[in-house]
Amino acid sequence: MSHTTREAAENYLSRGWAIIPVPFGKKAPTLKGWPDLWLTKDDLSRHFNGLPVNIGVLLGDPSGGLIDVDLDSPEALILAPRFLPPTECRFGRASTPESHWLYLVAPIPRTNQHRDLDGSVLLEVRSTGCQTLFPPSVHPGGETIEFFKDGEPSSIEQTCLLGAIGALAAASLLARHWPREGSRQEAALALAGGLFRWGWDEGTVNHFLGAVAVAAGDDEISKRVSAGDYTRKRLDTERPATGWPHLEALIGSDVARRVREWIGPSSEMKVPSPPTKATGLLDISPAVISFEALSTLEISERPHYLPWLAPGTLVMVHGTRGVGKTMFQLGLAAALSTGTPFLKWPITKPVGVLYVDGEMRLEDLRARIIKLVPHSPEDKLHFLTSERVFGELERDLSLTREELREAVTRYLEKAGETIQVVILDNISSLFAGIDEDKKQAWEPINAWLIRLRHRGLAVILVHHSGKGGGQRGTSGREDALDIVIQLDKPVAHDARDGCHFELRFTKTRSVKGEEVAPLDVRLHDHGARLEWVSGPIEESKEAAVERLMEEGVEGVTDIAERLGISKGYASKLKTRVDERKKRKDSA
Repeated sequence: MSHTTREAAENYLSRGWAIIPVPFGKKAPTLKGWPDLWLTKDDLSRHFNGLPVNIGVLLGDPSGGLIDVDLDSPEALILAPRFLPPTECRFGRASTPESHWLYLVAPIPRTNQHRDLDGSVLLEVRSTGCQTLFPPSVHPGGETIEFFKDGEPSSIEQTCLLGAIGALAAASLLARHWPREGSRQEAALALAGGLFRWGWDEGTVNHFLGAVAVAAGDDEISKRVSAGDYTRKRLDTERPATGWPHLEALIGSDVARRVREWIGPSSEMKVPSPPTKATGLLDISPAVISFEALSTLEISERPHYLPWLAPGTLVMVHGTRGVGKTMFQLGLAAALSTGTPFLKWPITKPVGVLYVDGEMRLEDLRARIIKLVPHSPEDKLHFLTSERVFGELERDLSLTREELREAVTRYLEKAGETIQVVILDNISSLFAGIDEDKKQAWEPINAWLIRLRHRGLAVILVHHSGKGGGQRGTSGREDALDIVIQLDKPVAHDARDGCHFELRFTKTRSVKGEEVAPLDVRLHDHGARLEWVSGPIEESKEAAVERLMEEGVEGVTDIAERLGISKGYASKLKTRVDERKKRKDSA
């Protein structure tokens, strides 16, 4: 600890930041006159001499305009990415990750706190006269302070940053005092009306409404955002719309007064739309590449965990209830995390897996995975379950809520290369409340999955099959997917066979041939362990039905007679062939 603290002190000095020693496990310096005590490199051996010690950085003027935006409330932590300009210098501790966002600001703002009515701090701008504990200090609560991003703080103009902070504080305060169920849409309509009358544009209003709903734990975020569109249309056609007076009646005049102070017309601060860069408008030109540059660009070959699974791959596995989807996913997780072959596919080295489960009890999960894991995964396999989330955090594991999706994203970002594959089991339980038949309802989830893809994560979704055999719900859910795997019970399935299914790839990108050929898969129970056995599907009857149909033989009776099978069996085979053709045609 002391050695790394000495190194940190040297690093901070080299970046032009003024440092101060702080007693180990404490937050406040004890040296007399510390606000004016600017240490040099020659002073380090006296204060950072091998004994445990914390390190503080003097903010504002001593460190060249370095400002710490300290997020002191859960609401501010959730909403910071929605309002604060991006910066590559952020840190915190395990219980409050990314609670400190650093900027270089000119002119230097004064220290200021935004508080709730009860006096609790929502967030604080820490500047000249303040110091903040920096990594690798140990917080009084015993947690080590760590960087999430250890790059350079963004340089930003004062009014731009303070406008973003005012919006963040106002959204956090409104979220704390958001009405209970029954009057939330009223509040959203009134808030929209008030903001439009202040001169806000539609995009900024909708962004703000969504942020408040997210931080408030509102389950109908899209509905609250729609209040902005509805109110805008009414105002444009000179029809009546509620506004600030009605909102005051719902949330209280004291809350309303503080919000007006922070973001109202008299605040003289521009409230930002969703941030792009710390300075000016987003410039996409660096991302545009010419044909010549593309043709000669060196692109490193992506490692494959399986022939059909690589960094950034989005996969869906679906099947009928009871077919063995969860056992298949647990078996895959066990194989990936231990580097052992899975079915017919080799796995060359262990891969970090986060298994997110929305249904199983812990005892059932443990009983299954222990029998599937051939040897210890050595910290490569981790689980996030609905039971654990409810027990530890007192909330449902609902990834329909943006708050939970962002929490998972932060965990994965912090984990870095420790986690390469995420398995979400299953869509129905983890994304409860989404209208499965509407593509629009899935779009926020799809956007989140694509974000994970861009971070190099492979994501596997588990879902139920519909009546027709394909995945249940809108086909638009498959648009961004690279791989779709369907698990079917064999036509002549016997319940006594246990976990037994046919595996087919119904959508593949860049993977062909035998690697994605259909498989007959069985799970043998040997008591203390479970063993997967797979081989080619005996498709002679099904293939014969397909050939007969191509020859013009369509009637079930004719097919049964030609193949010497029952009408019922012929009907099942014909249905399967028909559904496979439909999926192929729509792909």
